[in-house]
Amino acid sequence: MTDLGMPSGTKWSCCNTDALSPEVSGGYYAWGETKEKDIYDDTSYLYSEGEDPNANRWYDGDIRWMNIGTNIC
Repeated sequence: MTDLGMPSGTKWSCCNTDALSPEVSGGYYAWGETKEKDIYDDTSYLYSEGEDPNANRWYDGDIRWMNIGTNIC
Protein backbone atom coordinates (compact mmCIF):
# COMPACT_ATOMS: atom_id res chain seq x y z
CA MET A 1 0.00 0.00 0.00
CA THR A 2 1.18 3.51 -0.79
CA ASP A 3 0.52 6.49 1.47
CA LEU A 4 -0.04 9.58 -0.69
CA GLY A 5 -0.43 11.81 2.37
CA MET A 6 -4.20 12.19 1.93
CA PRO A 7 -5.94 13.88 4.90
CA SER A 8 -8.28 10.86 5.07
CA GLY A 9 -5.35 8.50 5.54
CA THR A 10 -6.49 6.50 2.51
CA LYS A 11 -3.79 4.20 1.21
CA TRP A 12 -3.50 3.30 -2.46
CA SER A 13 -2.51 0.01 -4.03
CA CYS A 14 0.67 -0.15 -6.07
CA CYS A 15 -1.19 -2.08 -8.80
CA ASN A 16 -4.57 -2.04 -10.48
CA THR A 17 -7.06 -4.78 -9.66
CA ASP A 18 -5.98 -8.09 -11.20
CA ALA A 19 -2.55 -6.70 -12.18
CA LEU A 20 0.52 -8.62 -11.06
CA SER A 21 2.81 -5.59 -11.36
CA PRO A 22 2.48 -1.79 -11.61
CA GLU A 23 3.28 -1.94 -15.34
CA VAL A 24 0.26 -4.15 -16.17
CA SER A 25 -3.17 -2.59 -16.77
CA GLY A 26 -5.11 -5.19 -14.79
CA GLY A 27 -8.85 -5.79 -15.11
CA TYR A 28 -11.45 -3.60 -16.76
CA TYR A 29 -14.65 -2.84 -14.86
CA ALA A 30 -17.66 -0.61 -15.46
CA TRP A 31 -18.47 1.96 -12.73
CA GLY A 32 -19.85 0.13 -9.69
CA GLU A 33 -19.61 -3.34 -11.23
CA THR A 34 -17.50 -6.14 -9.76
CA LYS A 35 -17.05 -8.44 -12.75
CA GLU A 36 -15.35 -8.02 -16.10
CA LYS A 37 -17.39 -8.64 -19.24
CA ASP A 38 -16.94 -9.09 -22.96
CA ILE A 39 -18.83 -5.97 -24.08
CA TYR A 40 -18.85 -2.52 -22.46
CA ASP A 41 -21.71 -0.40 -23.79
CA ASP A 42 -25.05 1.04 -22.72
CA THR A 43 -26.89 -2.25 -23.17
CA SER A 44 -24.48 -4.26 -21.02
CA TYR A 45 -24.16 -1.76 -18.15
CA LEU A 46 -25.70 -3.25 -15.01
CA TYR A 47 -27.04 0.09 -13.71
CA SER A 48 -28.89 1.40 -16.77
CA GLU A 49 -32.33 0.78 -18.15
CA GLY A 50 -33.79 1.64 -21.50
CA GLU A 51 -34.61 0.27 -24.92
CA ASP A 52 -32.53 -0.71 -27.91
CA PRO A 53 -35.15 -0.51 -30.70
CA ASN A 54 -32.59 -0.69 -33.54
CA ALA A 55 -30.70 -3.61 -31.97
CA ASN A 56 -27.41 -1.75 -32.45
CA ARG A 57 -26.26 -2.26 -28.81
CA TRP A 58 -26.78 1.44 -27.94
CA TYR A 59 -29.86 3.00 -26.43
CA ASP A 60 -31.57 5.18 -28.97
CA GLY A 61 -34.30 6.51 -26.70
CA ASP A 62 -34.60 7.26 -23.03
CA ILE A 63 -31.73 6.09 -20.90
CA ARG A 64 -32.33 5.80 -17.19
CA TRP A 65 -29.30 5.49 -14.95
CA MET A 66 -29.64 4.15 -11.43
CA ASN A 67 -28.07 6.34 -8.77
CA ILE A 68 -25.49 4.08 -7.12
CA GLY A 69 -23.80 6.95 -5.31
CA THR A 70 -20.15 7.90 -5.37
CA ASN A 71 -18.72 5.40 -2.88
CA ILE A 72 -18.51 2.16 -4.83
CA CYS A 73 -16.06 0.32 -2.60
